[in-house]
Amino acid sequence: MNKDFDEFITIELPDYAISIAKSEVLKRVFLLMVNRKLNSGAGYVSRPVAEDLQYIYQIDISDITEKKTIISLQNKHLKDADFTEEELYAAAYKNTIEKYPSKIRVLGEFHKCDLLGDGFIKNPSENMYIISNAFFQYGASTILYPEVADELNKLLGEYILIPFSIHGWIACKPQDKRTQDFNSKIKEFYYSKLDPSEWLSNHIYKFDEEGNLVSVYEKG
Repeated sequence: MNKDFDEFITIELPDYAISIAKSEVLKRVFLLMVNRKLNSGAGYVSRPVAEDLQYIYQIDISDITEKKTIISLQNKHLKDADFTEEELYAAAYKNTIEKYPSKIRVLGEFHKCDLLGDGFIKNPSENMYIISNAFFQYGASTILYPEVADELNKLLGEYILIPFSIHGWIACKPQDKRTQDFNSKIKEFYYSKLDPSEWLSNHIYKFDEEGNLVSVYEKG
């Protein structure tokens, strides 16, 4: 292959195509955590995270197109620019943490928690937290930021992780009836309110001793 061609990827847009240098891709790329089954067959460059979770890689080219444009990288792009997935992951992980820092909020104070409006959980602010980025958009990847597990340990001690959507997670105590009720409420919210593209997982997770996400059981 021509060496100069190898250093670019071609992005096909509805009306035209653009070429982006490999070095520019590495500056822009970030991670999005998604459901593995829902995204199988899409041809995305992906990296397994846990049982039914994976990362895909996205780049924001809104400044080039002059409108909001985020592209999910596909396997063919790796071949075009002679990428390795490890090279892409290292850049994306660094960029995601720097550009989209994590934020842990008390669930009872969170402005999107109207699903708790019936009051079936007493004092949610005492033992439930939502983990995302500052914008609560596409923030599920924050759960694997280095500082998050330590912070949750300080806040909760023992806890489980409920995948709220591709936008974030909920951390809460594992061993009471309120948690079981909450799991059912989240599942109901999941399938009645969220677009399927926003679904993340039907499993409850926790961290193992090495800091990996492991499935505990399914919701509901």
